[in-house]
Amino acid sequence: MSDEPQRPSLEDIAKAPTEIPQTDSDSGKKEERLLAHERDTFKVELGIVGRIFGGRSEKPGNISALVLLFSALFLVIAYGTQMYIDINVPDHHEITMSFDRIFGGMTSIITLILGYLFGSNGSNDSQK
Repeated sequence: MSDEPQRPSLEDIAKAPTEIPQTDSDSGKKEERLLAHERDTFKVELGIVGRIFGGRSEKPGNISALVLLFSALFLVIAYGTQMYIDINVPDHHEITMSFDRIFGGMTSIITLILGYLFGSNGSNDSQK
């Protein structure tokens, strides 16, 4: 004979009584309050920008993404202004050269930020 216990049959398992464990409602309420407090604390830590872009560990990415959005918005406004000037101002060559400089500077900032975002993601993956 072996020392291993015999396996129960499927009929024994089907006939076995089931018991619902009793829970302490007070401990459930304490846990619910604790989780609600942790959720509220996390929302405060995130702040307005963090809710959109993520938590504290992503702070450099958050700032880069915010600068990227503002830069893109600035380019759209500058382009709209340039189009308005092209249509309504007869002698606008000096202003057009200014826009070209602005566009070149802003696109270099945008590509720098994109390089940082994608480069920092790659370096985090290689360190793991």
